[in-house]
Amino acid sequence: MNLPEPKIRIEIIERSEKCFWLGLFSLIPVLGLPLAVMSLGHNHRIRRLGAGQWNPASRYRYWGAVFARLAIALLLIAVTAITAILTMLTHWPTNG
Repeated sequence: MNLPEPKIRIEIIERSEKCFWLGLFSLIPVLGLPLAVMSLGHNHRIRRLGAGQWNPASRYRYWGAVFARLAIALLLIAVTAITAILTMLTHWPTNG
């Protein structure tokens, strides 16, 4: 098994931790969207750099990506719900 260079292993571990914290803070409504995108970017970079390598901080990468995806999904659900409510209110029948 070929081990990556030490600086690459350090980058993988540091990016895993950043991915986690960015993913966690991405759960802040609306303001968290750029953080979610950054977290998913770190996740993608880690997966590309450390393909087939053991990552001691892989659980941080995993949960950061889960939080980021959850934040994006919640934002999309909220936008859809607000759009539906506003559409219903504008087309609500009136008694006049």
